[in-house]
Amino acid sequence: RDIIAHGVARFLDGDMLSSVHILVPQIEGAVRGLLEKVGVRTIKPLRHGGGFSLRLLDDMLRDRATRTILGEDLAFYLRVLLTDPRGWNIRNRLCHASLPSTEIGYAITDRVIHALLCMALVRETEEQPES
Repeated sequence: RDIIAHGVARFLDGDMLSSVHILVPQIEGAVRGLLEKVGVRTIKPLRHGGGFSLRLLDDMLRDRATRTILGEDLAFYLRVLLTDPRGWNIRNRLCHASLPSTEIGYAITDRVIHALLCMALVRETEEQPES
């Protein structure tokens, strides 16, 4: 929460560049946390040499469990915004240093904040025993 608060504070201070760099990984971490909470693996074995790597955000957003938890529309929105090359692709462009700092303004940061707020709507519920 401290990191998210810091990213939101940067947004409110008008520092869009810092805000986006702080918040995008937190959204990815939130998706990973949702899957872990419901028992879905967020790591995958490496093809060569043994060991494991983290599942990428796009892979997690396509997962049936994510689509069930977030709903098809929100999962699709997050993919278009963050990971799909046909959309804004913010996460991938940011992480691969292909998003020029001159493009990181209010429009992109506002969408990242919106995605974060959408994720904040997800709530844990207790399963009701079957009658």
